[in-house]
Amino acid sequence: MSMRKIREVLRLTHELGLSVRQVREATGVGKTAVSEYVSRARVIGITWPIPPEITDAELEQRLFTPATCPGDRVPPRRGTQGNAQSPFFQVPSTYERTRNLHPSDELI
Repeated sequence: MSMRKIREVLRLTHELGLSVRQVREATGVGKTAVSEYVSRARVIGITWPIPPEITDAELEQRLFTPATCPGDRVPPRRGTQGNAQSPFFQVPSTYERTRNLHPSDELI
């Protein structure tokens, strides 16, 4: 999808107040994509008009680069498995934690 088309979706939504269905009909962009672009723009604080200093490349980066959250990674705790060299590790699944609590209940 071109950034020109995404800008048009945002303009029609914010400037003209069109519904998702109306924007879909006007642009040919699917209604799921229209909703997604408007939602992503809302999350990063962009409405219409988009500030002129925001280039297409910058808008694309802001819209489609996943935000990092401090809660995405969990620092290791004592007594847990994980790479000792890495400050982060993947949290074991519920299955793995339960299996570790009851190792004698192995499936045959």
